[in-house]
Amino acid sequence: MKKYILCLIATSLLITNCGLFKNKKRKALTLETPMLSKNWTYLSARLDAKTQIQGSNQTLGISLRMKKDSITWFSVSAMFGIQIAKGLMTADSIWLLNKFSKEYYAMSMDDISKISGADVNLNQLQNALVGASIFDTPTQYVQDSTGYIGIQDIFSNFLQLHSDNSIAKSTLTKSVNKDTMLFEYSSQLDAGSFWVPENIAMNGKSDKKNIHIDLKYKTVNDNIITSFPFVIPSGYKKR
Repeated sequence: MKKYILCLIATSLLITNCGLFKNKKRKALTLETPMLSKNWTYLSARLDAKTQIQGSNQTLGISLRMKKDSITWFSVSAMFGIQIAKGLMTADSIWLLNKFSKEYYAMSMDDISKISGADVNLNQLQNALVGASIFDTPTQYVQDSTGYIGIQDIFSNFLQLHSDNSIAKSTLTKSVNKDTMLFEYSSQLDAGSFWVPENIAMNGKSDKKNIHIDLKYKTVNDNIITSFPFVIPSGYKKR
């Protein structure tokens, strides 16, 4: 059960459709306009997820709602659409319901960092999920012969681009112990006012554990989200 809960938490970190996906022709980009950051406020999506964490493999469905720099809400379903977990993440905390055991977890982001083996930041996780540079301004990215690199405190983020200047690979490295998280992006889906990568492959390596997660966006839009419903039911025990 502990491995199963770890899988849910890790999936929630490294991840309800309010409208239909619309097909639009993508505007061409030039070499002078790399898509390192993205301007967005809301995102609603449905995703398929396959996880490999400490020998535990899971195939899951995820409903996702995000407000940039503020909140991430998610619901996780197993086979036949049975909801098995639900969570809410803010800048400093995360709450997770385990609907199997009728338990809930309330943790600080520091707690999550210890569980996942990596320092966790809501803003950076949201950036990773929309295929943007991990760091926002004022961090500056400097171009070299193979890509772009940004440095923030003890972390570096190296970006390699597709031919259309969207991000192909994003590597986050911690200089102290060389822990790494690699995000690989392919294809693009129109969310309305911005684009997200259709496929995201995540590979995390540290001295504590290795994590691999494949995400595939099924539907996505940028409609205004009016609620992030999350209530701890009566009778649930805190873990």
